Amino acid sequence: MENNIKVSIIVPVYNVEKYLERCLNSLLSQTLDEIEIIAVDDISTDHSYTILKQYEKKYPEKIRAFQLPKKGRQGAARNFGIRKSKGRYIGFVDSDDYVEPNMYETLYNLAINLCVDMAYGGFYKDFGKYNEIIPGSSTLGKEKSKIQISKINREDFMVDMRSFCSGIFYADLIKNNNIYFPERLAYEDNYFGIVIKYFIKSIAYTKKSLYYYNKCNIGSTTSLKNSMHHLDRIKTAEMTLNFFKQCEDYDQIKKAVEYIYLEHFYIHTLSCIIYYYDKIDYKLMRKIRKKFIKEFPEYKNNCYYIQKFGKMKRAIFSINEWSPHLYAYIYKISRLIDRKR
Repeated sequence: MENNIKVSIIVPVYNVEKYLERCLNSLLSQTLDEIEIIAVDDISTDHSYTILKQYEKKYPEKIRAFQLPKKGRQGAARNFGIRKSKGRYIGFVDSDDYVEPNMYETLYNLAINLCVDMAYGGFYKDFGKYNEIIPGSSTLGKEKSKIQISKINREDFMVDMRSFCSGIFYADLIKNNNIYFPERLAYEDNYFGIVIKYFIKSIAYTKKSLYYYNKCNIGSTTSLKNSMHHLDRIKTAEMTLNFFKQCEDYDQIKKAVEYIYLEHFYIHTLSCIIYYYDKIDYKLMRKIRKKFIKEFPEYKNNCYYIQKFGKMKRAIFSINEWSPHLYAYIYKISRLIDRKR
């Protein structure tokens, strides 16, 4: 394979034989010819790796299939793929998801024409019977225009939580700054997707939705009940906070870091403890609350928290500070109401 690759598409694989062919076929159908598909298996126990080798044999000019020497979860698989990649830009696709045929041509042309570090689009949430459309957007600039990220808008960019799978990144940005995923941990994307924003200097986006998130896979990492891996989000949040604390300009981005830590370490972790475990660990909820408030005692004054959470949400969330039991009860009721809508 000649080294004229425009986009390297990295696919971490683990026990997805039911969805893998759909994913690979959508990548092989790309209208952009100069791509490589790097599929990395994390020692699957089903037929996933066999399927990968079959596709590699059939499409050697497009697909390279690998298997990790030992289990490392998605982070290790993606890191392996990054190191093997030859493309000018890098994209990531989860192996139970799939993409539009023109996704990488659209994003590559946008990125190369505007000379940006990151280009992204919207995405679909595929619930089987229907798709929920999430258009690409940004509060920082217009569609299909070059948006510069500077000291003035960096915090706004950092807290704008976007799906990194719906975009592509300049490969040298990743490799030269050693931006890799945590290994042997779940929720590794929480770290990568935030840390990479610290280095990005320019972006562009299209409103078109190009990526399909599979919301039907009950065996996915984010769907498993009573699994200890959900608590990995505590570790990846700590890693993210520690990374930013070591940055010379930490004081200039502290509001954004505080909000990110609030979301990933505090709010979302509490949600996991309540929703994904049959027996709620109220002791752990208190421990997390205590650690967060010690780190950021003035979080209620954070402008992003006030902006993104309405008065009602903030009032409900504050209940956790004096009664985790009541907060868990209210949270469960609200989830039931949302599911019936």
